[in-house]
Amino acid sequence: MALLPAPYDLQAVDMSCTVATLVATVVLLSTARRAGANDRRWRLLVALTTFGGFLIALANSWHGIVHGADVYNEIELVHATFLLAYLPALAGLLLLPSELVLARAGPRSLPRPHGRHWYVITVLDSALIVGSGALVAWSTLLAPVVHRTTLSRPALAIVFSSIAIGLVLVVVAALLATARRPRSLPTLILLAAGMAVMSVTMGVYLYLAAATNGVVPAAVHLGYLVSWLLLISAALVPPPPGRPPSEPSPQTGTWVFSVRAVLPYLAFGAAGAVTLTRLATGTRADELDFFGLIGLLVFLVCRQLATIGENARLLSLVDTSRRELHHQAFHDPLTGVANRALFAVRLEQAVAAHVRDRRRLAVLYCDVDDFKQINDNLGHSVGDALLQVVAGRLQSGTRDTDTVARLGGDEFAVVLGGAGGDPEPVARRLGNIMRAPFRLGEHSYPVGISLGLVVSELSPGTGDHGAATVTADSLLRDADIAMYAAKRAKRGGLVVRRAGRPSSDSPIHLGGQLAAALRGEPGSGTLDVVYRDVVDLRDGRVVAFDAGPCWNHPDIGRVDAGRLYRLADRGGLARAIDTFLLHRCCEDLGHDTADAGCHGAAAAADRPAVLVPISAARVAEPSLATEILEALAEQRLPPRVIVPAFSAAAAEGGDPVAARNVLGRLRRHGVRCALTEAAGDAATLRLLRLLPIDIIRLDAALTSVDGEVPANRDAGEAGAGTGAGNQGRDGEGDPALADTIRSALVGAAIRRGLTVIAPAIRGERQEHRLAADGCQLGEGPLYDRERQGRRRHGPALV
Repeated sequence: MALLPAPYDLQAVDMSCTVATLVATVVLLSTARRAGANDRRWRLLVALTTFGGFLIALANSWHGIVHGADVYNEIELVHATFLLAYLPALAGLLLLPSELVLARAGPRSLPRPHGRHWYVITVLDSALIVGSGALVAWSTLLAPVVHRTTLSRPALAIVFSSIAIGLVLVVVAALLATARRPRSLPTLILLAAGMAVMSVTMGVYLYLAAATNGVVPAAVHLGYLVSWLLLISAALVPPPPGRPPSEPSPQTGTWVFSVRAVLPYLAFGAAGAVTLTRLATGTRADELDFFGLIGLLVFLVCRQLATIGENARLLSLVDTSRRELHHQAFHDPLTGVANRALFAVRLEQAVAAHVRDRRRLAVLYCDVDDFKQINDNLGHSVGDALLQVVAGRLQSGTRDTDTVARLGGDEFAVVLGGAGGDPEPVARRLGNIMRAPFRLGEHSYPVGISLGLVVSELSPGTGDHGAATVTADSLLRDADIAMYAAKRAKRGGLVVRRAGRPSSDSPIHLGGQLAAALRGEPGSGTLDVVYRDVVDLRDGRVVAFDAGPCWNHPDIGRVDAGRLYRLADRGGLARAIDTFLLHRCCEDLGHDTADAGCHGAAAAADRPAVLVPISAARVAEPSLATEILEALAEQRLPPRVIVPAFSAAAAEGGDPVAARNVLGRLRRHGVRCALTEAAGDAATLRLLRLLPIDIIRLDAALTSVDGEVPANRDAGEAGAGTGAGNQGRDGEGDPALADTIRSALVGAAIRRGLTVIAPAIRGERQEHRLAADGCQLGEGPLYDRERQGRRRHGPALV
């Protein structure tokens, strides 16, 4: 620090250094009070060092004033304790707020964060570099001069040690800048510059003092004052703001880390080479050369041990990260149970063991009833908590050898395999556990949980063909079918199936029977048409009918239009359903005409029209127009009585030019066309602008009034199969927005001369409101309930 001789003519410089050290201490302490926690630590530590420098400078000045003599020759080895004042500055440099610098090779080039080993390695590297340089400087420059001087040997040793420790601080700052980027680079530069100026000043002073027996020019002592002023400047640099979390970590080239890693070894090699060269040339080497090399070797061994410790920590971090990544890849982050990927692996393993050992295997499928309503009404946080409780109950009710997994959303599955025993009691016990109310927050809620269990049993006599039919996919599919059967039973329950046995209500089985019913094969049920009234909202007269298919199944009863269309889409039967519905409606209209004895223009004027849903994919097919016109001609029906209706939502991705040609041909023959599920979105407006449409039926989400819930068309309305449903449509869930969109859409339709049908009308107030908004016609549960009190016939659809 300031272990300097104090010549009488340099007392002014000594006093200036004393004042500078005191100012540096005060500035560091005052700025530390206003700084954050991270920035405060290094300021307090460096303040300890500057305060030690103040005490040494004060003693130096006092000795020069009182004794009028140089303090240099008064220095003894016991004064080496003053070197401890450097340690707080070293700790302050290491704790200077900084961020890890990553190599550009990738984000895992260096560990994050650094451990304690890194600080030890940095200090040892600095000691090796400075020690090697000091040994070379001693051998080549200082040793010949010191051997001839009469100055105090303890003073020389302490000053030489002060120079070395000061340079260690400088090298620590340099190495710190390579591996970590300081948040305040000016602070680090000023601190390192202050230490460097002080060390260089001491080095020059030591050389000149040894060469001239203490006669040193006054200009040399000004370096101490400059070093303290640099430290004061570092303390005055304002604390930097924190880095935003979104800002990427700083990066640098990998060569920087390579140079940093080999630099201590190069320095040690250079020191050893100089010593060996001196010995080879016959130059006498003193004891300090040998002891210095031994000391550097000890530092090198300690550095290697610290490196081994750091590498062990890195390997531990890599292993921990690998396990965490593996767990994240195969477990659900919300519930902690297995995810779909791990479930698939476990199920494949269970099936392989099942086929090999002929042991019983079961898969349980679990689904939360009305989970979407729970999310919408209670919030997603409550929904997440419910999923966590469901997962916990499944885990607590199964064995450690079973696998509980969340397949996605509110669906869970459990592999029940391995040991003997009947899995059905286990599933029923889980069902009882699930029926208990769920405690979510401060309230308890009864939640229905539907469970589907599929059990596979392979007896020792089962052949390879029977075993081959049991696969992971088939088990999961059968469990899913059983679960949906339980869901149809309402409010939770368990349905058990045997693997490989077809279910009367499975989609695959029903699809085959539907195809048979369309062909008219006996034993597959009968297809029929359900007509729903379309009324004039002004006087309540029935002016049209909305047709929809239904299927009277011999085992499961009536299958409504929504489920029927889904089965048809899955089995590629949509075209057949369209054909059946068109021809049946024309036949019914023809029979009504014959029964009433009406012919000619009077029949056409009095006969209500029928909206016939058509798959949107067929609207662009020229054969559709031909089929409709031929069906009308076959029953001698006027063209206005059949209104082909297709969904705007389903037709969005079709070919509008081809569809315009088909619908234009129908219009030229007098057939009107309807666009259903018309919403206020861009697709609907585009279709209205491009296609020759005469009638629109609004999307059910636009007809709710004052928070009334719209009817679910999938539950049985005739047009359910014509589109993709109402989820995500404009205005759904927001009555005010729905009113605005409805008013704009109805106004635009009226200006274009279109007839507007409002679906899903459930009450009188809703009926009056929609009529006031301009909707001419309406349909829905209100008219289904009051059908007997309304007229069955009226003027044709306007």
